[in-house]
Amino acid sequence: MEMGVLPGSEVRMEQRAPLGDPLLISVQGTMLSLRKAEAACISVTEIVAE
Repeated sequence: MEMGVLPGSEVRMEQRAPLGDPLLISVQGTMLSLRKAEAACISVTEIVAE
């Protein structure tokens, strides 16, 4: 939550490092690099395929 990942925010996974860690996500126009353990704390309720 301290990084802007708030309930109801749209979270989009942008890239994954070659070995899978870290992940690059975008939240409300901000790009964040998270370790898998940090990203696992984000609860996703809906997945929209493009």
